[in-house]
Amino acid sequence: RFMKMEVNTPGSRSYQLAASKASRAIFSNPLPGQKDMSTGETVKVHDLGDLAGLGAAALNKFVTQDHDNMFAKATLGALRICFFPFQRTPFNILRKGVRYTLNPFSLFDIGLGIVQNSKSDTGEWKWNAQGRNPELIERAGMQLQGAMLMLLIAGMGAGEGDDDDQNKDVLMTGSAPFTPKGRAERDAQQRSGLGPYRISFRRKDGSERCGFNYGRIEPMATTLAATLDLMKSVKRTLRGGGDASQAAGAALGGFAAQAQDKSFMKGISDLVALGTNLLADPDLKDNRKMQQFLAARFAMVMPNLIKQPIRETDNNFRDRSDGFMQELMYQMVPYGQKSSKVDTYGEEVKKVGTAAGRIADMTDMGTDTVNRHDEMLMRFRDKHPDQAWFPSPIVNAKFKNARTGKEEEMSPPQLAEFKKLAGMRVAALLKREAFNISNPTEFDIKKMKAAVTQGRTEMKHALSFKFSRQ
Repeated sequence: RFMKMEVNTPGSRSYQLAASKASRAIFSNPLPGQKDMSTGETVKVHDLGDLAGLGAAALNKFVTQDHDNMFAKATLGALRICFFPFQRTPFNILRKGVRYTLNPFSLFDIGLGIVQNSKSDTGEWKWNAQGRNPELIERAGMQLQGAMLMLLIAGMGAGEGDDDDQNKDVLMTGSAPFTPKGRAERDAQQRSGLGPYRISFRRKDGSERCGFNYGRIEPMATTLAATLDLMKSVKRTLRGGGDASQAAGAALGGFAAQAQDKSFMKGISDLVALGTNLLADPDLKDNRKMQQFLAARFAMVMPNLIKQPIRETDNNFRDRSDGFMQELMYQMVPYGQKSSKVDTYGEEVKKVGTAAGRIADMTDMGTDTVNRHDEMLMRFRDKHPDQAWFPSPIVNAKFKNARTGKEEEMSPPQLAEFKKLAGMRVAALLKREAFNISNPTEFDIKKMKAAVTQGRTEMKHALSFKFSRQ
């Protein structure tokens, strides 16, 4: 009875602790440097992670400040809606995920915290002088749990990054980078049921029995993916003859890829991508990224609660739009309208499972059909990570106009036709060749490269006469 009264009495210590725990549970606890409304105290900055949080708090203060000027109010409101709808949530989720991942930065922070906590405000050295022992012990426990998770994955042999990944009964994948080279590898893995954030149950022949995506189960997803990325980076870098610094760089690249993948970080990743794209293509009229971004913001009038089920009923992934109006209509009603996305082999890229299942299941449980040539490329990558190669996706292309003799950019419909026919030509050329799928060599990779190059070149030449008449 006493505890019930304490918890329900505003201002009591029990009430403050309960409110603080509730805000942490939903990742809305105040950032370092901000005032905690539950206790009335300012959250102190103690470690490296808190310094990053201080930056997030400064961003929060900037976009939420009040102004008498209506234009300034409208500008900040647009910034919040377009780029920074959440400020506390992304930082708190990522911080919790990192703290449960065994890493040298967190261990250094804990050690630094112990030293700081042992010195009082008067300069006297004594145990727990600042009263931070419970927090530091909790964080040390998180790192211990992260170490146990790493040992469990290593003991199961389920983490990716080994030279026998394609022969494992269970395979767990981490993130995948968005660089041009990383995207080619990411696409090949997705076509084989080994896309990012996936737990796949495999058959002996390398095909998938069943799998599911854990990427939306936060903060567990951040912790598991970061752990798998760290283990994968170390294993592949050392096997390829690299050093520890290269492994660390690859692991940090995986963490950056996670930030781009997360829906709660989409605003910030959109801002970075938009800025990069504007530098490369300052002409807003032809800037597809800008058109896509503006269309998505105009389409916010349609609730995502309605758009998401409509999107999941479409069995195909969709390619880029032909223009602003088509993108706007698709963003409003995301079904059909745009041409289907096709893979390297000219096949339409399908979604896993059924429409009803995708609406109800956030893990995308189902079975992906493995392309044997993708499997060969991944087997070669597993054994020779420093020589890995995957066919790059076609994002734009030019053709020589037979009438003018000049190189011209393909329009979106032309590009869609070229990608499909070039992929079909590549698939036909690959059928003529014999490949060692289970144990590929450099000779197999060279034949694959030659087939992709030849197929795309031949089809571009053939279509150039048709496109010249349009």
